[in-house]
Amino acid sequence: FYFFAKHPGLSFEQWHVLFTHLAMRIFSFFALIALALHARIGMWTIGTDYLKNTGVRLVYQLIVILGLVACLIWGIQILWSV
Repeated sequence: FYFFAKHPGLSFEQWHVLFTHLAMRIFSFFALIALALHARIGMWTIGTDYLKNTGVRLVYQLIVILGLVACLIWGIQILWSV
């Protein structure tokens, strides 16, 4: 929050400096993992509540897991490629 308060109109260079700092990358990495796990739990709850057919529920869960893994890999690639 301090960084955002100190730099109200962020330029690309300031964003770049912020996200190339190792601590920011590590905290962002853990936040990304936490977000993916939170989404997984939420989608699992929706699937078990509303999808009663076991086959449909398994296909749904597989699609959710593959989608979340793809988003997680994409996010990690973006985060560490700076």
